[in-house]
Amino acid sequence: MVRASKASLSKQLKDKGIPIPKDATVEQLQHRLDTWESGKGYLVRPAKLPRKSPKLDANMNYWIPNSNFARQMIKSQQVFLLTRCNIPKRGDFELLDVPLLGDSTEEEE
Repeated sequence: MVRASKASLSKQLKDKGIPIPKDATVEQLQHRLDTWESGKGYLVRPAKLPRKSPKLDANMNYWIPNSNFARQMIKSQQVFLLTRCNIPKRGDFELLDVPLLGDSTEEEE
């Protein structure tokens, strides 16, 4: 299997209109290329949830990239959709990125 270079992944991300984080590793860039879709993301805020929901600050807004993960979060009603937008340049929000396979954002039962 041929391993993609940081430069080629960055070019592919740029061509899709996906922002490239500073100091990202090849694995992070590949993950972003595999999971993010071009287009506007979702600016959301958490709904009031039971204890076993992901740990989200109820007073914080989150930006989720256009992805299956974002659509699942909204469909699950864990968050309220505020608007669709490109990643905000400034403001009170945190990036809620697509988790890597094997990552768990939920508490253990």
